[in-house]
Amino acid sequence: MDISRLKSLRAGNKAAVTKVFKKLEEAIGDSQIDRRSVKRVTTDKTRPINTKDKSFNSNRKKQCAYCDGNHWPNECKDVIDHDKRVAIIKEKRLCFNCLVCHKQEECDLEKFWKLESLGIDAKEQNDPDLAESIENYLQTSITKKNNKYITKLPWRENAPELPTNEDIAKRRTESVIRRLKKDPEMFRKYGEIITDQEQRGFIEKGI
Repeated sequence: MDISRLKSLRAGNKAAVTKVFKKLEEAIGDSQIDRRSVKRVTTDKTRPINTKDKSFNSNRKKQCAYCDGNHWPNECKDVIDHDKRVAIIKEKRLCFNCLVCHKQEECDLEKFWKLESLGIDAKEQNDPDLAESIENYLQTSITKKNNKYITKLPWRENAPELPTNEDIAKRRTESVIRRLKKDPEMFRKYGEIITDQEQRGFIEKGI
């Protein structure tokens, strides 16, 4: 059944509902069918929606939105084609926002983005020293200029000095030069690149 027919059924289109009745009667044969109950299900827009949504529960059971298998939708190997996946989502009227097995009208995006839904327990920090440090950083390191915020890197106070890597850098440079001397053309290109970077201020000679 295509999307347009489904929309007609949901809208309560009389012709579409009648066609469905006829097809049901052909499929069922001689068995009795309660037309009133079928019509009520297909046309009643006031039916209550189950809002006990467990889709955001981190411990919820795995269920594929595409094939109803026991795995997450992104792990589905039965329905790989993108167009088929989109068609299934539209047919089931699943939520495009977070692509889990619940209806669009049941979606609570605010709840979806909460840390608890990801299984993360955000513990409150009651450290007064930390709060004071953060406040001090906000006051001294963040400025607004030309409608843009500029922030400094939060350097650690009294941090130990890093050891120099001058000797290592020198040995590696000498090794590269020895290797490039075997290929004069490549050696010349390297020299041109380094000279260009020095002229543009990207690098400078060490003292």
